[in-house]
Amino acid sequence: MAPPPWLTFLCGLMVLAFGGYRLAVSLRSKEAQKRAEKRVGGLYSLPRRRHMLFGAVYVIMGVFLILAAFGIDVTGLK
Repeated sequence: MAPPPWLTFLCGLMVLAFGGYRLAVSLRSKEAQKRAEKRVGGLYSLPRRRHMLFGAVYVIMGVFLILAAFGIDVTGLK
């Protein structure tokens, strides 16, 4: 049994929003990056390049989920 399309669409929007947030964090200033490097752990202590990489991956996954909710096969296997 497949999940309802609205649930897939909602999950896709959430993943897309989180990816946009990660991309926004990757564009922080150098001063903010220096403050973040002083933190011991957590999401903000990561380097900006890693936020950019994972943000792009999350955006791509969110777009794929939204397209799948509309019935578009993004893999091309069908």
